[in-house]
Amino acid sequence: MAARLLELARCVDGFLGIEMCYQPGFALAISYWRSLEAIDRWRQHAQHLRAKDLARTRWFDQYVTRIAKVERAY
Repeated sequence: MAARLLELARCVDGFLGIEMCYQPGFALAISYWRSLEAIDRWRQHAQHLRAKDLARTRWFDQYVTRIAKVERAY
């Protein structure tokens, strides 16, 4: 599912990239977007919504989405 979502996200205007980490019992994905509008387009994508539902109900005990602005990276 993660590989398919990455393919789909790459097709959404405003997608800049992603960093992912997985270990048993924990997964983290940080996606980068050009704007809040681009984030909203991805947030409303049907397959992304389905994956979020599965994450909450089947795959993880806890599931959190955070939206933050990166001011600087070095």
